[in-house]
Amino acid sequence: MQATQDPTQLLFTWKRFIILGVVAMVLSLSLFMSILAPLPLALAVLFYGRAKGSILVALGMLGFWLLGYSIAQDYSAVVIFGYVSFMAFIIAEVAARKIRPSYSLVKVGTSLFIVLMIVLGGWLSSQELPLLQFVEKEIVIPNVNEINSQLDKVVPPNSPGRQDVIALLSNTKYLTEEIVTNFPFMVFAFVMLTLWLNSYLLLKGRRLLTGTQEIRFSEFDLLSYRVPDQFVLLVIASLILILYGKDLGWAQAHIYGMMTLKCLAVLYFLHGLGVMIQVLSFWRIRGFLRIIIVALTIGIANWILSAIGLLDTWFDFRKKVVLGFKDLDK
Repeated sequence: MQATQDPTQLLFTWKRFIILGVVAMVLSLSLFMSILAPLPLALAVLFYGRAKGSILVALGMLGFWLLGYSIAQDYSAVVIFGYVSFMAFIIAEVAARKIRPSYSLVKVGTSLFIVLMIVLGGWLSSQELPLLQFVEKEIVIPNVNEINSQLDKVVPPNSPGRQDVIALLSNTKYLTEEIVTNFPFMVFAFVMLTLWLNSYLLLKGRRLLTGTQEIRFSEFDLLSYRVPDQFVLLVIASLILILYGKDLGWAQAHIYGMMTLKCLAVLYFLHGLGVMIQVLSFWRIRGFLRIIIVALTIGIANWILSAIGLLDTWFDFRKKVVLGFKDLDK
């Protein structure tokens, strides 16, 4: 009796297998483009199994190690590819185990971010200087001095904005606070967007490539993600720290309040992004026009999506605007 093939799997071909590996390696060469690099590896793991996916990862790591050893003497690509591979396996496992992706990926991403911050915080606590003084001395001042040494090349002497640049570079305390508040936000945003975007494309690709609807969770589940209502209390607490922290006796309260608020904005961004896409589907805005609208909103006014996600806690756009949204894209 002939075995029945799993409808969510694809037949293995060496050509397709190698192409997926090459695409992942090429995307990993750029830190910016590496946000999409987990997708081909996750497809390989999901469609061809963990063993073949592990072989692909091992070959990629070996290739980058040999490239760094023999040519550039730089192993940063190995680190990036390792991060990409780790993310790919997480995404593929969530899809393969039929776990609800909208909440599991957020939990995994948040947990990973917390672990990274704990490790970084432990290392910083071992330094002799407090956090702000360490960042100012070891990061801000050396980079400011390097920029000042090449200022004429960066900003011509007759440039109208030269004085503003000089004033900004001289305010090292402001630059330090900006780095401290924005670094955790950027790490969290990069981790969460990597998981969300690749999961969406993976789930959508599996549904389209296999041509089956026998899937418990598809990419539509990611669009239904909601930030828990209780997180509003964290938003309020962050605002209190930003506005009144110094009055409460904590000199650096506004820094940690802004740091927390920006990280919460990432979760509300994903919430608002799902609402926006579903509303556009409800209005029958599809194809290239929808891609343009979403891309412009993300690139120019991403704070609007965070605001929509926060307001959705009370307004619930899906119920009031999008009636029967679950069937819109089917």
